[in-house]
Amino acid sequence: MAQEQPQRAGTLRAFRAVISAFAGIGKGKALQHDLATLRPWQVIVAGLICAAIFVAVIITLVRNIAA
Repeated sequence: MAQEQPQRAGTLRAFRAVISAFAGIGKGKALQHDLATLRPWQVIVAGLICAAIFVAVIITLVRNIAA
């Protein structure tokens, strides 16, 4: 009997996984599900986008506070 592979997760699931990793929150069961369903390129792209947004927000805050 062949094992059935889990359905692949979507882009929003990748962003959710990356944001919870940035914040350091999340449950073990959700982590296992993410590992089984997310592709590495989804996590990499979501991580780069989230990091760019984070840096842009920090730069904007610093410029507004220093002005």
